[in-house]
Amino acid sequence: MSESDMQLVSLREAGKLLGLSLSTMRSWAAQGKITTVKVGDKARRVQVSELRRVIAEGLEQAVED
Repeated sequence: MSESDMQLVSLREAGKLLGLSLSTMRSWAAQGKITTVKVGDKARRVQVSELRRVIAEGLEQAVED
């Protein structure tokens, strides 16, 4: 895994990159559709590699699940 794959982005930024709302990203995280990393007490981040996985599998697949 490259250094860029391990980079973390906020749920808001991940949503922007995927064309999804923050509420959708929070929902997907709660449902386990996207894996997040807890940072601090409340903040969650998404690894770039996880975003690549979602894109590779296709957003339609994630929506259908």
